[in-house]
Amino acid sequence: MQIHSCIGVGFGVFIASVILMVSSSHGQGTQAPRVNPPPDAIQAAQTPSNVPPTRPEQQQSGHDRLDLFDASKALPSSTAFEQQPDKGQILGFDFYRDPLNAKQPMQTFEEIMQADTAQKGQVMATQRQLLERRYTLTPRVDAQVTMSRGKPVPLGPTAKLPQGMSWEQLASMTPADIRQRGIFPYPPLPHPKQTPGGQVFPQMQTAMFPRLDRFDVEFDLPEAFLPEFPPAIFLQNRPELGYVSRGEVVSINNYYRLFKDLLTPGPTRWPAHAFDPISARRVQPD
Repeated sequence: MQIHSCIGVGFGVFIASVILMVSSSHGQGTQAPRVNPPPDAIQAAQTPSNVPPTRPEQQQSGHDRLDLFDASKALPSSTAFEQQPDKGQILGFDFYRDPLNAKQPMQTFEEIMQADTAQKGQVMATQRQLLERRYTLTPRVDAQVTMSRGKPVPLGPTAKLPQGMSWEQLASMTPADIRQRGIFPYPPLPHPKQTPGGQVFPQMQTAMFPRLDRFDVEFDLPEAFLPEFPPAIFLQNRPELGYVSRGEVVSINNYYRLFKDLLTPGPTRWPAHAFDPISARRVQPD
C-alpha cells in the first residue's frame, strides 16, 4: 500500500515495542519450519576449514592434552601464596572464569546448559499461563489494514479487564483510581526468564538464523502480533521506490546487489579493504 511507503523501519520497531506490551504467548501460531535451515554466512566466515594435519605444529602432542591447563589444577604463580589468606586463591565466584548465572564457583557451561534445558518446558509453561491470564491471545485482524508487505495488522485491545469492568468504565476513571485499584490493563510484561535475561528471537527468525536459537528459553509472543520479517526498508532519498529490501534480510552478503544502483556513491574514510564490495575483490565467491 502506498500509505505504508512512508512508515520506515523506525516505525516498525515502534510497533513491535508496543505490541510486546499488549500481547504474547508461547507456541501460539505456526512456527517456521526448521528442516534444512539455510547456510549461516557469519558462522561460515568464522569457522576455519578442516585441513589435513601435515605440519608438525598442527599435531596434538601429549603436552597439549595435559590436565595442567584445567583451571582447578593450575599451579600457583608464587610459592609465597601459602602464607596468604586463602593461599592467594579466589574461592568464590570469578566473573572472568565462571559463566553468567553459575550457581557455584567452577561450575561448567555444560552443567548450566543441562539444567537450563531441563527447566525450559516449565519456564515457558509458566510464561504462557501468565499471558493467558492477562491477554486474549487469539489475534483479530483487518484484512484491509496491512503492514508494508501485506501482513495483516492485529487489532486491539487484547488485555483482559477485571470481571464487570468495561473499557468505557476504565476510560472514565482517573489515573489515581486505576492505580489504587490495580486495574491498569497493561502492566509490565516480564522476560520469560529474567535471569539470565538477554535477547530472545522469534521462531520465524531463528529458522533463518539457527545460531540465534536458545537452549533455555523460547520467544513467547504469537507470530501474528509481530512485525513483518524480513522487515521492509525504505530509502529517504528515494521515496518513489517504496520498500527496497525486496523480502530479504539485508547483510554484508547482499547489500551491494540490492543497493548498488539505488544509492549515490560517495567518498568514504573507512578502510577500503574492510568494506569493498564483493565485486571489487579478487576472490572467487563461494
